[in-house]
Amino acid sequence: HLFHRLPRPNDTVLFVGYQGQGTRGRRLLEGEPTLRLLGHDVPVKARIERIEGLSAHADQAELIEWLQRIDSSPKRTFITHGEPDSSAALASLIRERLEWENVIVPEYLSEHALFES
Repeated sequence: HLFHRLPRPNDTVLFVGYQGQGTRGRRLLEGEPTLRLLGHDVPVKARIERIEGLSAHADQAELIEWLQRIDSSPKRTFITHGEPDSSAALASLIRERLEWENVIVPEYLSEHALFES
C-alpha cells in the first residue's frame, strides 16, 4: 500500500500505534523524504499523521502498579521491550520503588542463565 500511496499528495498515511526506532513507520513520522520499497526509492508526498493514545500497552505507572502486586521480588527481572532509554528508566524505577535488586535490560544477543545449575 505504501508503495502506491506515498507518492500521492492527496493521500494520508495514518499511524495509530507505536513505531519503533529504525522502522519505516518511525522514519516516515520523522519526515524522511523518500522510502526504499520493493527496490525503488519512493518519494513521500502523502501526508503522514498519527493518532496518539490507541496503544494497548500499559504505561510505566500501570506496569509499576501491576508489579507491586507480586508478593516477593523475583530472582531476576528482564526488561525486553521498548526504546533503550525508556527500558533503562523503567528498570531504574523498579529498583528504586520496589527495591528489586536484579533488574536487567539485556543487550542485543546477550545470554543470561535462567536457572542455576
